[in-house]
Amino acid sequence: MPYAIELYFDAETERAIRDFRGALARAGIRPIMDKLGDRPHISLALINDLDVNPMAVALRECASATISSFPVTFSEIGAFSGEEGVIFLAPMITAQLMAAHAAGHQILAKVGLQSQEYYLPGNWTPHCTVAYGVEPQSMASAAESARRIFRPIDGTVREIGMISYRPVRAICSFGLLA
Repeated sequence: MPYAIELYFDAETERAIRDFRGALARAGIRPIMDKLGDRPHISLALINDLDVNPMAVALRECASATISSFPVTFSEIGAFSGEEGVIFLAPMITAQLMAAHAAGHQILAKVGLQSQEYYLPGNWTPHCTVAYGVEPQSMASAAESARRIFRPIDGTVREIGMISYRPVRAICSFGLLA
């Protein structure tokens, strides 16, 4: 079963992202993310399999000693037009975001794991998925609709956590240092 290490936001930011997903659904873009049980997030790493308990302990240690809460601004819309048909909110790249990504991969190394290739340092495109499974022939129009609807979102990253997915199942999350 695959797992993801994710960053989560304050309640107001989560609500703004869910509202944007709702606006996309009203514009005819499939609202699959909320149906999957997906909490708005930025994925730091995807792992094909892991031992949950040591990973949870390492995440708790990281949250209490390594990563502090930090501001995040979603400033534009992006798309991955491969088989998955993903539309996402692109966060501004900041030193804090990159440090959180590096810390996530240090946690994985600590427990002897490595992320899937697209999430490795140097390959990672930070994103918050807002639509998934968009048909290839609909990607251009869906992305354009998303761009018309979108307004920048300012928020705060407050937690780090872990899920298993398909279906999405929250395993743990921990508040970051203030």
